[in-house]
Amino acid sequence: MLNKANSNKKSFLKCRALLLVILAMFIFMLTAEYSMAQEAEQKNEEPAFSQVDPVVQFFRDKRKQIHQKSIEEDQPLGLLSYNGEDFWDDFDLSDYYPLKAPDWMIYLSSYGYADLLLDWTPGRTGREYLSGEWGAAVSYKLSGNTIKPIWLEPNFEYPDWKTNSNFHITTPFTELPSGNLAKAYSVIANNHLRIRQDYEIIDTVFGIPIGLTPASSSQPGRYMNSSRYVLKHTYTIRNISNQNITDLELYQLLHGLQSQVGVYDNRKYPGPFGDYFTIAQIGRDEWWDWWSDWDYDDQDWDNGDLEDADMAYLEDFIVFASSRQPSSFENNYFGIETVDDHDYGKPSIGVHLSIENGNLNNQDYFAPDLLWIGSAMSWNLGSLANQAEVSLTVYLSLLTGNVVTFSEPSGSANGGAENVGGIDYTIHEPTKEGSIFVEYICADRDEIQQRVEAGQFGEPFFLNSPTDNLCAWNVFFSGEFTGSIELTFAYDPELEPLALYTWDGKTWKHLNCRIDSKSKTITATVNSLGWFALGYDGAAVPRVHPGVMMLLLDEEEPDPLKPPIGIGIGTE
Repeated sequence: MLNKANSNKKSFLKCRALLLVILAMFIFMLTAEYSMAQEAEQKNEEPAFSQVDPVVQFFRDKRKQIHQKSIEEDQPLGLLSYNGEDFWDDFDLSDYYPLKAPDWMIYLSSYGYADLLLDWTPGRTGREYLSGEWGAAVSYKLSGNTIKPIWLEPNFEYPDWKTNSNFHITTPFTELPSGNLAKAYSVIANNHLRIRQDYEIIDTVFGIPIGLTPASSSQPGRYMNSSRYVLKHTYTIRNISNQNITDLELYQLLHGLQSQVGVYDNRKYPGPFGDYFTIAQIGRDEWWDWWSDWDYDDQDWDNGDLEDADMAYLEDFIVFASSRQPSSFENNYFGIETVDDHDYGKPSIGVHLSIENGNLNNQDYFAPDLLWIGSAMSWNLGSLANQAEVSLTVYLSLLTGNVVTFSEPSGSANGGAENVGGIDYTIHEPTKEGSIFVEYICADRDEIQQRVEAGQFGEPFFLNSPTDNLCAWNVFFSGEFTGSIELTFAYDPELEPLALYTWDGKTWKHLNCRIDSKSKTITATVNSLGWFALGYDGAAVPRVHPGVMMLLLDEEEPDPLKPPIGIGIGTE
């Protein structure tokens, strides 16, 4: 027994010693890399990249695990759970920080860079919009010498590559006091510039117009409005060089992994953001509803396979905008799928190279046969005396619709009729394929008044009290149909009993409907789409909860029903 105890003790000591050696080696590597980075910064050179960045390695490992699991178990890609653990649980242990809106969430580094923008809509929670890039660069002249564009972020991720950044963090990502929505800031600097970045999720109510017609086109403008929730991203750049800086230029890059079309539009559209300059990326994405099939207790798939999993094709719109006219813009490649590796290495072709050369080509429309695409705008911010500063704000938002095809005219949106605010739909006799977009609001008196004044609908007379909230859906289909549409709405259980009304452009009309008090759904068959609202039917006072998400489409505004060529890939 004593010999066994001594043996166990020796084994324990050996393991502990080995762990200490590994830990010491890891600390030494980090210290050495930090020293090289500091020395390189003093020399204004790019630091040597002696090992894979821990953040990059984290995602690389996770994605490899997911990919390997999908191969071994013949499961399609997109799985966000691995061994029963949420894929994103330990994400914010890295140098990325979440800013969450009710229907989406973005992870930003202290350099203002994001590789992940996640869908947070019921039924699609955790789906990636970007898997690409939201990042910025600056160029300027110092004492007559041109400083070519420098990326703010040192390490781009997926694909992983080291940029030419010589910036360092002076104030890491820091949350700020705010109301219900997220707000934060960070500060970075090099030897010449100090850049403060303020990040804020704002509720615009009406969203940002997503311009769908290229600026050079002679055709009338077409647009759709984004989610009401928008990232307001402000760059405040200060000259700390003790010299005059001229020709200061700021570049903003966007790359969505599944984006297939890029459009720059400079037209004016209705609404508070209607005169902004926008770039939109549009693409289709295949999505499986994993959450209904993953058994968290057994940490396995129900029935051992994916036969019951729901798959949907989604159409995504990602838009960024500025009130300031860009000095240049470009829609182009961000690598080519058959040539470049989206895991490792700098893409061999694309808009990011145009940024680095300081020469965007002003291409306002790009729809290649092969992925991937990137988009950028740049703004000339003029000259800065020593300690002077200048600010520019860009806005980022998105919109998602469910693709409707002749073979799949039915589906679910916003989590379907099993989730409050969701719907199930069946479009009878579609004559042109398109996408269905659904918003759900529970508007208080102030918001109702804003919408009435904007002409979205008239005063809702069917509420029990003028102080009641209005719970309603706005349903829009970008295709065409000749038959009827069956809609099943999931309502808050506290709203019983109910009546359903629709806005026909002039007045609210009562609809015949079926109420299922057990499933808490209300079903109606209609011949046209638009606003559908819950109202009081004389038996009780409705009680409602705060709204969760929003999309605006105004029938009186320029017709958004016909997307430009290239939107809806494969349907033309």
